Amino acid sequence: LEIEIKGNKLKDLIKELRSRYRDPKIIEYFDFIPTILVNGLNYETLKHLETELKDGDVVTFLPAEFPLSGG
Repeated sequence: LEIEIKGNKLKDLIKELRSRYRDPKIIEYFDFIPTILVNGLNYETLKHLETELKDGDVVTFLPAEFPLSGG
């Protein structure tokens, strides 16, 4: 899915997705801030929601309970 957003930060993308897709399940999904990868890197290792995005970046949203490591 390719989306144009106003602004250039991860938080702007989330705001756009919430306004475009008003399904309560989607809004609830982002209330829990799932694991977010920007070009394969966890947004927590970048600048969190202030991470700047540019053309061609790949943003992946994983459910909050999605395991990223074994245990």
